[in-house]
Amino acid sequence: AYMYEASLERRVETVIGLVFGRTVAPGERIDMASESAWDSMKHIELVITLEQELGVSFEPEDIPRLTSSCAILAKVKELHAS
Repeated sequence: AYMYEASLERRVETVIGLVFGRTVAPGERIDMASESAWDSMKHIELVITLEQELGVSFEPEDIPRLTSSCAILAKVKELHAS
């Protein structure tokens, strides 16, 4: 399970990097407050890209809460477990 979890985290980081056009280091913490490019339009793009790339579907009420790599990873793990 650890290997899967690590790869899921890396996949989330890869998608974040893709959307923001930069390299995300393994384990790097990213959030809306510190990432200058992360505005409301980028947020929607990020959510849609995460859904497409990871095969998950976020509930509308979850979307405003997905404002950090930690929050995104926790939600993705939860969706993959269900």
